[in-house]
Amino acid sequence: MNKSTNYKRLKTDEFIDEIIVKQIPRLKTSGMSGDEWRTSARITMKRKGQTVFETQYLSMEIALAFLPGLFIEVCEMPPEDFYERWNKGTRNTECMQPGCSNQATHEFRIKHQYHDGVEQPEHEGFEYRVRFCAVHAERGDSDYNDRSENLELLSGDSKLIGQIPPDDISQAQAYYVDLTNDE
Repeated sequence: MNKSTNYKRLKTDEFIDEIIVKQIPRLKTSGMSGDEWRTSARITMKRKGQTVFETQYLSMEIALAFLPGLFIEVCEMPPEDFYERWNKGTRNTECMQPGCSNQATHEFRIKHQYHDGVEQPEHEGFEYRVRFCAVHAERGDSDYNDRSENLELLSGDSKLIGQIPPDDISQAQAYYVDLTNDE
């Protein structure tokens, strides 16, 4: 029996991975009141380097005031509306790591599905997969669904996994509180 393949978004994937707010100058010409330079502000929202939403406001102040609500509105678009704005020709070949627009080179089958740390029953006839570029193919050991040991490599060179640029690695912050002090 062939299984239906479904690609599972990571829980940290917020769809929009880049927002640009830019002041746009333009020369207003008028035979009546004269010519003058004016500006407006453009908000551009992108996913994987592709513009999915764009709008303009009269000023940077107004654009920034509208930005939080606009972000929520765009992220709550029905998937068909959202993907209609996104180049369908490239969306299935890119790394699924939020913020990365590299081409995927490794495909994995997710062995077990988890919700709040509890393994979920397998859905007969369905197989869940993820795709990553070589840099993001090393998944770590923290998240139940998205940990390396829960992924079975289906395609891609396993020797390339784990070659993470030093600038992409950061040590988790640790804070220590002295509980022996009475103050």
